[in-house]
Amino acid sequence: MKKLSTTENHLLVLLACAEAALLLDRLAVGFLAPFLIPDLKLSNLQLGLLSSLFSLSFAVSGYLVSSLADRFGRRWTWITALILLFSAASAACGTSNSFTSLAAARIVLGTLEGPFLPIALAVMRERSSPARRSFNLAFVQNVGAFLLAQLAGPIILIGLAVHHGWRAAFLFTAVPGVGIAAVMFMMRRNVAQGVRPLAQTGVATTTAEAAWDRNVWVCVGIAACMGSWILLQMTFLPKYLVQAGLTPTHMSLVMSLLGVGGCAASITLPPLSDRLGRRYALRIGIALGLIGPLVALTVHAPLVLSVGILVGSIGLGCAPLYTSIIPADSSGHASTARAMAMVAGSSAIFGGVIAPSIGGILADRFGLSAILVLADVLAGLGLLLTLWLRRPIVTDTVEAAVTLQATTS
Repeated sequence: MKKLSTTENHLLVLLACAEAALLLDRLAVGFLAPFLIPDLKLSNLQLGLLSSLFSLSFAVSGYLVSSLADRFGRRWTWITALILLFSAASAACGTSNSFTSLAAARIVLGTLEGPFLPIALAVMRERSSPARRSFNLAFVQNVGAFLLAQLAGPIILIGLAVHHGWRAAFLFTAVPGVGIAAVMFMMRRNVAQGVRPLAQTGVATTTAEAAWDRNVWVCVGIAACMGSWILLQMTFLPKYLVQAGLTPTHMSLVMSLLGVGGCAASITLPPLSDRLGRRYALRIGIALGLIGPLVALTVHAPLVLSVGILVGSIGLGCAPLYTSIIPADSSGHASTARAMAMVAGSSAIFGGVIAPSIGGILADRFGLSAILVLADVLAGLGLLLTLWLRRPIVTDTVEAAVTLQATTS
């Protein structure tokens, strides 16, 4: 049991670092926008298209490859290969000399990143103890990503861009993935011995059943809204803050606050959902997320703006609930990765393809403030959709495990 627990913890940290490495590259275009735009002569529409093309390939590849991994197994081999190839493609972004070449590199990166998280979360879920399952999934998806990519990412990447150019910043994003892939290869035998059997709860066990489960469909809608809310801010908020009078260095510090709040919320909201309920914890997170764009629209005083962004970043921390925890609770083990990939695909297509493109058009016509208005409107719609969620069946099993652990500790 001790060895199993150690494997679980090592796997938790490793997968969290892997997701952070991938997210760092995904967010790099937004962080480096003030440097990319003048050098490559990009318009706001082209900036939005870079995000859209990445997300479209992310969504299509995510579902297709996750389906293959669910069908043929060997999930650990899949994610090891994906992160190694992703690192190589990430370095290629630093060699781009036009919008076309950069867009092509982002399409390849989206194809490689899309399947990683659903497959990695399926691996983590089947190797987690019941009382830690929600925490582990949220930790892998958000804590490492926000603490390393969102908190440290802007400071590191923008610092590199200021002193060595944006190409050096892109090259840096390739380094962590190579080391992580090497560790994954060395851990392959320990991971294979650490599988925990998951209780059968009568929830959906096929792709068709998962697709028609109401919770999965509602999460698809919530992910479309909240994915738009997230990616619109990640893509356009750095430029908006610079236009509002912040220096690139100050802007990077404000953007890093998104990582602080997202990390804190990822630690607290999923475990809270084990006791309070998935639906109520999700509503709290989305409601607080509305604050960030609203404050950015109305207040430009650095201190107040920083506090508003910090509070609003709690909305980022509820993402594991609607993208992985609730869909996984509502689907069977054999289709876990596919169910999560369906929701992630919705976020990528609607949030990453449609919204940034529309946002770029609105920004060119009405200014960047229109994007923040759009972000909050969509988040409000996502909050309304939570009213249609039903209680996940697996939650009963998890709550029983949490209660038992609390009474015996």
